[in-house]
Amino acid sequence: MLDKVIKTLNEIGLNAILDEATTDGFLKNIHIKQGVIFVNSKCDISAILHEAGHLALLPKQYRLQVSGDVSIIQKKMCKEIDWTNPQNQQYLYADDTEATAWAWAFGKYLDIPEDKIIPKSVYQNNGLDIRYGLKHNTYLGIHGLARAGLCCAKLLHTKVSNLPLYPKLLRFTID
Repeated sequence: MLDKVIKTLNEIGLNAILDEATTDGFLKNIHIKQGVIFVNSKCDISAILHEAGHLALLPKQYRLQVSGDVSIIQKKMCKEIDWTNPQNQQYLYADDTEATAWAWAFGKYLDIPEDKIIPKSVYQNNGLDIRYGLKHNTYLGIHGLARAGLCCAKLLHTKVSNLPLYPKLLRFTID
């Protein structure tokens, strides 16, 4: 499963490398350096999916600057982007809830078991509740992905927007 995730991440333009020398970064057994996700074979699939979600939702020029904690680059991006430009509004939705919703969508795309995408033990043992919200399209991050133009959160909106219904995404990176 790990090889499949890494291969597909590379196919969609997110650089991921299996590296047994990888030490802990922000999460255990995974580290991001200059936008590249380094993982060792002990890394939980959920951690890779979540960190990839953060990178996927950043504009490419910022994605390549991430080393360690993604929030440092998110703060930099917020200061530098011209938010009055409507085309930049899609970049507002690169937070933790959107990364979680992205991870779920990508995991479902790869046909990964739900308990591997979002284990029960994550998010202070709220994994089951988060999975429930994701499965029923009520999780907050889904609406951020919809506002970013990647999907529709509700079936009703697919008829007017031609975007796929979550958990399907129009594309896996914001740009």
